[in-house]
Amino acid sequence: MRLLNYISRIILNFKKLIYDSEEYVMFKLDTVQSKNYQLDPEVKKFESIEGIPSSIRRLLNLFPLVNPLYYRIKLKQAYLLCLIINSKIVSYGFIQSWKPFKRKFGWLYNDGTMLGPYWTDENMRGQGYYGRLLKHSIGLSANKLPLIIYTNPKNLSSKRGIEKAGFDFCGVYRISLLFRIFQSHKQISSEGV
Repeated sequence: MRLLNYISRIILNFKKLIYDSEEYVMFKLDTVQSKNYQLDPEVKKFESIEGIPSSIRRLLNLFPLVNPLYYRIKLKQAYLLCLIINSKIVSYGFIQSWKPFKRKFGWLYNDGTMLGPYWTDENMRGQGYYGRLLKHSIGLSANKLPLIIYTNPKNLSSKRGIEKAGFDFCGVYRISLLFRIFQSHKQISSEGV
């Protein structure tokens, strides 16, 4: 079953290489007052694939050809943060270099740090864990401004958490890529969400 899942994810990624079109709600943070973003002692930072326990790697699908984050971590362009409570991963997220995003979002920002994607266990949502992890991420990245984060337009709780953490709304954009070479972007909305 695991092999079948792995193969289907490879096929899906190859389809995205040919054509991909998605909407993004973009946010950015230009200034950080470090007293508002203190580091959380329950967040563990993983800077290499080898350091991430195999159970977490499987949970995140950090496999070659399946997840581009695998290569970004290998190339030191990203690292993983896990909020672990009572030996259980409650929430996780990534801090990533702007380099892999320059092609897709370079028309919007010249430089910065990309935060995300983030995930919180379904049974633990609504308890502030996403906010804790996001504030920890901001605290770690305060010297690499601006911080950029995006979410799906339908993910209302993520949008609320991002705004609560101090990010400013930039707009809703549709970005289409053909063969990862040709790109078009269109602003769908500049009104707050």
